[in-house]
Amino acid sequence: MPVRPVPSAPVDPGRALIVGGLWMTAACGMLALLAAEIRMAAQHVHPLEVVFFRNLFGVVLMVPMLRRLPLPYDFRRRWTLFGLRGLTSFLAMSTWFFAVATIPLADAVALNFTLPLFATLLAVIALGETVRARRWTALAVGFAGTLVVLRPGFTEVSAGTIAALASALFMASSAISIRRMAAHDGPAVITFWSNIVMTPISLIPAAFVWTWPGWEGWAWLLLVGATAIIAQIFLSRAYAAAPTSAVMPFDFTRLPFAVLIGLAFFDEVPDPWTLVGATVIIGSAVYITRREARLASRPTAGQITTAPQPDRPEITSEDK
Repeated sequence: MPVRPVPSAPVDPGRALIVGGLWMTAACGMLALLAAEIRMAAQHVHPLEVVFFRNLFGVVLMVPMLRRLPLPYDFRRRWTLFGLRGLTSFLAMSTWFFAVATIPLADAVALNFTLPLFATLLAVIALGETVRARRWTALAVGFAGTLVVLRPGFTEVSAGTIAALASALFMASSAISIRRMAAHDGPAVITFWSNIVMTPISLIPAAFVWTWPGWEGWAWLLLVGATAIIAQIFLSRAYAAAPTSAVMPFDFTRLPFAVLIGLAFFDEVPDPWTLVGATVIIGSAVYITRREARLASRPTAGQITTAPQPDRPEITSEDK
């Protein structure tokens, strides 16, 4: 007598949102902690060395993933995209590590929230996506919030603040390349081979500023690698539990975590203008994320199904 498969229980959307939100909040806490660890590691070796070891440890810890990858993999088919992804991710990581090592954590995180704004602009330029008036308005409001944080003409705009903005731009560029790659390869393939590409890329500049760390430096570097992997696991669980558009707003819990860690470990009292500007940026980014998710769920012309479309590849903070 054949055994009938037991139907899976329906997923409770409310519970999925809670679980996904909790995983995302935990990931944000780890990312804020990672920023503090990067700062401590940068006191022992140059930030470019920290970038190299972050990538090296990432490759080592992802070796168990090999059994899930299609092997042999014809890397030559998309070497241009992997090269672009590796280069932009390296630039994003390098500028981010420099930013968190030199400016208050809350300022760096607040400016990093411009990532969805840059991603929308680049999607128009690189992918030819259509952006209508409401999203252009949200973009303008978001960049106005950036000016509130920076206050050019009233305070000195440091190299660290410029690096934080550059990091968001490079992260957005990396996200655009992922959108192109996702049409052919899965997340595991993209993540593994991108790290393979980033490791030698990051070694070249690190070699020019190389100094061997002491025992304390090695400890911080190992913590950076371990915390980054844990954060990625938490992020993966968040996106597996609930739709991207549902969990992305929880990404903004990075700011209160950064404020608490900066205050507790570095005596950094957040500037009120930073909090005001961050609130404006967050509001704009949440609107853009929700709007894109709503548009992506609409059936295109010629579709006879009303099923929602899959989420776009998410824009995350993985390049950290």
